Amino acid sequence: MAKRVYYITALLVFLLGVPILNYFAYSNEKGDITIIDKAWTDFCNATSWNNTADIPCSANFNFTANNDTFWYPVNYNPTGKSTPYAFEPSVKDWKLERKWGNGWKEIPMTKPCNATWCGKGKYPVLYSVAWRKGKSYETRIIAIKNNPNDSILWSFGTDDPIWFGIRIEPLKSCYNESYDENIVSYKIEQDFYNKTIIVCSDEPVNLSCSEKISTYINNKTVKIENTITKLRKICTIVGIEIDGKKINWNKADFNCKRDFFKMCCDSEIDGNGDGICTSGESYITFDIRNLKFNKNLFHKKLDRLIIE
Repeated sequence: MAKRVYYITALLVFLLGVPILNYFAYSNEKGDITIIDKAWTDFCNATSWNNTADIPCSANFNFTANNDTFWYPVNYNPTGKSTPYAFEPSVKDWKLERKWGNGWKEIPMTKPCNATWCGKGKYPVLYSVAWRKGKSYETRIIAIKNNPNDSILWSFGTDDPIWFGIRIEPLKSCYNESYDENIVSYKIEQDFYNKTIIVCSDEPVNLSCSEKISTYINNKTVKIENTITKLRKICTIVGIEIDGKKINWNKADFNCKRDFFKMCCDSEIDGNGDGICTSGESYITFDIRNLKFNKNLFHKKLDRLIIE
């Protein structure tokens, strides 16, 4: 069954209470497509499509079409409020693309499809893209910012990811561990042996017979086992690095968890160290955008969490 999806339809459904403000989530909710994988960048700082040194924002969605599904054009708006996506604050520009061969092709969501990669056949069409039943697709949204430091919250159904304008990396403690690995291989060995046979030239009378020595080859497979010692790197997360500033909570006997911009660190000494700040235990909270600690400590000796 063919399904036609218009932006106003998704918008009306959103107003009726379903948390959907984009074609992907709407089509997935209605069963027209099944999203099988989704992933997005945490950090991006590109403000131009032409500067290859900067990192553009991106979000990848892989899905299978359960019906012939057609998405129709929407009015372009950088904020995303009149598009299939919602960006806050607004982005400078965004594109929807699909994997095509070894590269990517743009899906023209502001006008009807006019190329094979968006589903155009022999005749003019009104839809922006056609997803065909039974086929799987790799797609992505890419965007550039107005300000490289913007941290952009964007919606995808019940997900609310952030394209951060600050670089956030886990701080790791690593060591090398040696281990033994058993390597099994096989080789072919050949055994040569001679065999004497009687050869007669006047069969079946067999009055002119003589002995003949023939050489035979016997192939056999030999299993070879060797044990070699290898090294592997073992890492644990002990802190966080924010734009080059390091906070090692492991050294201070804290454990921290991040919820969007908010970081909570609770003590492993007089708390349970689960990264959830609750009353009755010492904890420190801060916003990753300004790194100002708010401390709730029962003992001065616990005040050891620092920014390096």
